[in-house]
Amino acid sequence: MSSINSQSPTSAINYSQVFDRSIYDQNELFPDGGNQNVSDEKIIKHLAMKKRQRLDEVLIRNAQRRAEQYREVIQSGKSWWNHRIKPVLGGLPFVNWKGIEDTFKEIPQENAKQKLYELIFEIDLLINGIDKEQICDLENQYILRKRYIKSPGIIEQIEMILLLAREQSVPIELYRQFIQNVLSVPNTPLKISLNSSQKIQNNSFIKNYAQELRSKIVSIARKIIFDSNQPDNSKTSIRSIHYFRGDPGTGKSTTARIIADELNLPYFVCSIRSAKDLTAESLEGTPRTLHSHNPGLLANALMSKNGEGKTYENTILIIDDYDRLLFPDGGGSVSAALAFFLDYLDPDKKSYFNPYFLADINIRRLTIIVTANKSIPNKPDDLNSPDPYAALRSRVSETHFPNFDEPTLMKICLPYAVEIGAKYNFPPETIDASKREWVGKAIKNQKEQSGVLEPRDLKRQIENLVLDSLIDP
Repeated sequence: MSSINSQSPTSAINYSQVFDRSIYDQNELFPDGGNQNVSDEKIIKHLAMKKRQRLDEVLIRNAQRRAEQYREVIQSGKSWWNHRIKPVLGGLPFVNWKGIEDTFKEIPQENAKQKLYELIFEIDLLINGIDKEQICDLENQYILRKRYIKSPGIIEQIEMILLLAREQSVPIELYRQFIQNVLSVPNTPLKISLNSSQKIQNNSFIKNYAQELRSKIVSIARKIIFDSNQPDNSKTSIRSIHYFRGDPGTGKSTTARIIADELNLPYFVCSIRSAKDLTAESLEGTPRTLHSHNPGLLANALMSKNGEGKTYENTILIIDDYDRLLFPDGGGSVSAALAFFLDYLDPDKKSYFNPYFLADINIRRLTIIVTANKSIPNKPDDLNSPDPYAALRSRVSETHFPNFDEPTLMKICLPYAVEIGAKYNFPPETIDASKREWVGKAIKNQKEQSGVLEPRDLKRQIENLVLDSLIDP
């Protein structure tokens, strides 16, 4: 038996090469492979029972045999050599007796007693140490989720890493992030109530848009709601792909976030700075190392949590400034990144292989909303000319966000003025008397500086004006 009391990265006791994947087997708890209602406490106790069974099979029985040998030495008064080694080897031909006698010195009774006490103590540590390993919290998180994980590849990855983490010189902290990431990948959608689109319609920001655009936004939300209630084997697409285009400051990204928040869905935002931001590595992830964790944009979106801290398959990936991929060279050439990403804009794409998890990841419910300042280029006038954007045009639903007029910007920014005034401890009556003046000056200053009236830039202008009034009231 290996050294039982040697140090291990997970416990004062070394369980190296003791456990195997059988300890995570849950067939007794879930014989039909379903999601039967079993308490968390019962699942965790089942794991402890499986580990004790395995420990009994491998280590404790071996340790008990050693204990019996020590007891026999103590009781008989014979040496270890005379009592155990010589009777076994005595009948073997060509035995180098001198070499064996030099190797196996006689073990005095007192030495055997000491070893027996040490062994009994070590067995006790083994039995009581199972529930005190550093790895226990990750194991418990895993077994509580295991029955919901649909990918056999993911299950194998987790279990092999949990077992590897018990080996000497393999600290569990090197794998903790990976295990937590893989356990964050959702396996169920959030089923959204059919009347939830009313929340979008009543949102104070969405009310700033004209009726036609409000109706389009509500229609997008209804599609997401409808898809959330479709079964996995639905013959219709259960993904939504949208292209929001308009000048900066027209509320494209804000609207995408509002849709997610009002429907209680998680979302993940990625801003495109160059074509390098949508490479295969950035989108799909890269193989993990001990010091590098890049699950990729798609997996990061799926691992995002909603306001209640939960993940769902029907999360929303928001990609800002997507049109930087349309004309990467300032001309009419189509970037390789755009051509690659078209595959993921296909509403019928159901999964992809993730090199970080070494498994297929389900994206059949992932909604993608891309925002852009430019519209998708029109078809060429010459019907015989190639149309490099035909595939993109066929995959997305395009929605135009027009510029806000000044009265609407005033309406949008007045709450900002109240918030900023309160931040700097202005009395409510002063805020009420000054808020329109602050917003009006902010709009005027912004028009003079850039001509682009973005609410986020106006908010900064309002804060500067409030600060100026503090210095020179």
